[in-house]
Amino acid sequence: MTQLHQAKIFANVATTLPKPVRDALGVKAGDSIRDVISEDRVQVLRTCSVHELAGMLTRDDQAAVSLCEMENAIIQGAIESGNWPKDSSIL
Repeated sequence: MTQLHQAKIFANVATTLPKPVRDALGVKAGDSIRDVISEDRVQVLRTCSVHELAGMLTRDDQAAVSLCEMENAIIQGAIESGNWPKDSSIL
């Protein structure tokens, strides 16, 4: 169902999302949103915290890994494929 809601831009260029929009996005005071500007539209998206993303990519046959382990695997893969800059100071 399509709904139309309107918001006012204040003098300080702030706005308030109407309650139905906040409810649809699942946001509350203090949360962040992301505006995505395309050629013919602007989309408002709720941003997710790292904690909300936890477990999103898990599979029954794969053990969970830490962010540090993921970063190390990405770096190792880049090194092995030859796509890692030789002068990088990250290692």
